[in-house]
Amino acid sequence: MPILLDSLISCSWSFIESEQLSAISSRIVLSFPADIVVDADNVLISFMTLYRRICHFSVVRSNQLLSVDEEYQKQAIYIRTYLALMLKSSENNSLINKIYEDIVKTVHNIVLSRGDTTFKPSHLVHELTSFWLDISNPKLRESLICVLCNWLENNIESQLVLILMQTVIKSLSPNLIPVGLRVIEKCITCYFSRKIF
Repeated sequence: MPILLDSLISCSWSFIESEQLSAISSRIVLSFPADIVVDADNVLISFMTLYRRICHFSVVRSNQLLSVDEEYQKQAIYIRTYLALMLKSSENNSLINKIYEDIVKTVHNIVLSRGDTTFKPSHLVHELTSFWLDISNPKLRESLICVLCNWLENNIESQLVLILMQTVIKSLSPNLIPVGLRVIEKCITCYFSRKIF
């Protein structure tokens, strides 16, 4: 399997349109087993590794013919897919919290590695909160909100602090606006806790 993956690395994945990736994402979420994020076999791990490369989900900027906006959109599709697969898992909340925190860290690292001080990465950050709409278990949703708020508190210099202030309300339904306001309040607190040099 590694030989096959290595041979596919050199393919021009930039020719796959975001709309096609979005359709593939929906099929992956519907078709893949519920435990793929926490307990996948080698074939599924290899497939998800390939899908990650197709979506350019990496801190290394793609050297293919791809605009920054399109790359962010494809990365957002990967995040949406991965978080939807995470929600299918029947694992305990602590493992799901860890997986979510890892995704938040990766998004932070992608934004940081690009040196992007604009709001272009908002596609990525939007996905970190928009999937909360799909959570039927209020305790799980609350624990994920706490994970994000705690991460922000421990990483006040992150660009995610500012981008979340812009995206969180837009990503949620009206009944979750109080949750969005909590996140914005945490972002404001973090922003004004930054050291001024």
